[in-house]
Amino acid sequence: MTNSRTDERMESANVPNLFFAGTLMQACDYRKTMSGFIHGFRHNVQSLSNMLEAKYHQNEWPGMQVEATPMAVTKQAIGRANGAPGMFCSPVFV
Repeated sequence: MTNSRTDERMESANVPNLFFAGTLMQACDYRKTMSGFIHGFRHNVQSLSNMLEAKYHQNEWPGMQVEATPMAVTKQAIGRANGAPGMFCSPVFV
C-alpha cells in the first residue's frame, strides 16, 4: 500500500475501520516526538488499544476520579506532570 494516510486515531483516512500499527503510527508527529523509538512507540500502541476499546467495546479511556477541590486537582496535576512518561516522549505536544 503506497501513499497511506491516517487520521489522529491511526485509522486509514480512506478505508473505514482499518487501523495501522507500526511505522505509520508516526504520521501525525513525524520528526516532532519520540514515537519512532521504542519508548515512544509503546505509548502509541497503548493509545491505539485504548481507542479501539472505546470504539468497539464501549470501554472508557483509562482515568481516575479526583476530588473537585483546588488542592486535590493541583496535587494530581503536579504528580502527573512530574511522573508521566508520555510527557517526556512527546515534547512538541505538551
